[in-house]
Formats: sequence, structure tokens, C-alpha cells
Amino acid sequence: MSLEKYFILALMIQLIIPCFVLVQMFIRRITAVRNGELSPYYFKQYQAEGVNVPKTVILSSRHFSNLFEMPILYFVLSLFILIKIEVDIIHVILAWSFVGLRIIHTIIHLNSNKLVRRLVVFAMSSVVLIIMWGYILTQILS
Repeated sequence: MSLEKYFILALMIQLIIPCFVLVQMFIRRITAVRNGELSPYYFKQYQAEGVNVPKTVILSSRHFSNLFEMPILYFVLSLFILIKIEVDIIHVILAWSFVGLRIIHTIIHLNSNKLVRRLVVFAMSSVVLIIMWGYILTQILS
């Protein structure tokens, strides 16, 4: 398999993560409604006075939103690389590092939600993304 295909595979997996989280979020919401922890009417405006929204519902909803923040910078960069630059081994390693760290971040956030672990993994993925952007900048400028 060519380097470009490995790079695209990492990109596709990063695109699958929100789908997985969406399913988790849906299951957690349905479970909360079925268990009587939350009224289905809460989801009409996502607010209600005196309602204690289960933590699992809040976590999955927030994580789903987070997946459309920093990873967007990864998607933009990846498309730029595929269109303008020949994919090399460093692109592939950085892409898989970012995606792997985002998977770990998702697992931590939706399960144990240990703040320090989650913060460390988030910081590491941020550093990888910064390195990716820096590497592309050096390629463009040289």
C-alpha cells in the first residue's frame, strides 16, 4: 500500500470517530429517557429548569461537539497535503499519531474521564497537530 493510502486511511478513521460518538450519544440519550432520568422534551431546546441531565449524556454530547473543533484543523491540513504536497513517511506518522491520540482521548472522555489523563492526551494531540502544520510550512517555504 502506498504512503498516500496509509495517510488517507488515517483520515478516514478520524472521520469515523464522530460517527461512533454519535451512536454512543444516541444510546446514552435513549437510555436516560427510558430509565426516566430525562424527559424526551429536554431535547426540544436542550434546557429545562430543575432538570439533572445524566453525566453520561452531557459527556457524550460535549465530546461530539469537541470533534468538530480541533480535528477540523487536521481535516483541512490533510486535504491540503493530499492536493498540494506529495505524502511522505513523516506525514503518515504524524497523521496516525494524531488519530491514535484522538481515539485515546475519546475513550478516556467517554469512559473514566480522568481529567489529567485526558488533558495529557489532548495536549499531545495538539502538539502533533502543531508539528504537522509546522512541517507543511517548512515544505512550502523551502
